[in-house]
Amino acid sequence: MKLSEISKEKLESLSEGQIIKIVYGGRRDQGECADIALVLGGNPKHCGERAYKAAELFRMGRIRTLITSGGVKWNFDGREISEAEYLADILRQEGVPEEAILVEDRSTTTVENLLYCTILFDKVFKLKNVKTVMIVTSASHLRRSLGLAELLLPRTMKVVGSPATVSEDPLAYLDTEHRRFQTMRELPLLKDLIDAGLMEDIEF
Repeated sequence: MKLSEISKEKLESLSEGQIIKIVYGGRRDQGECADIALVLGGNPKHCGERAYKAAELFRMGRIRTLITSGGVKWNFDGREISEAEYLADILRQEGVPEEAILVEDRSTTTVENLLYCTILFDKVFKLKNVKTVMIVTSASHLRRSLGLAELLLPRTMKVVGSPATVSEDPLAYLDTEHRRFQTMRELPLLKDLIDAGLMEDIEF
């Protein structure tokens, strides 16, 4: 069955295995290197894990430049700052040098993350010099983010991804109320993109 073939009303009736396959299937870290990593912002429950993953990738030598993205302000550790600045603060604390960090703090959605970051790295590097872009975000957010990146980023760029959290047991992605909520909210968002012809259909 394909996601396009099921109505939105029936999404919640899918089995846990089907849900896991739709949201998390087919998008894994293949160990690629990239010229730039886009570290996508989110609420305080997600930003930290994304930044720590990005710092790890930098230490491994898999990325040279990181763009933290997100203009929504939250109370992070008692400070009212943007997602992008909070991500950047963690990267600095983790030893990523200042010259390797760019901050994009205007975007408020995943689509805007990608568009504003494209403008930023065109200004800094010129688009023709960016061959591979890595998306770093939560595992539940990765499939949709990669689908949008493949749609919105220049066709000359290869898009790869690295999830901030990976579980050996796929069902662990549904084992708490928060994780289940994050997973379930992706189903209609993915379906909307597929139904609009903006993303390849997903078989499950």
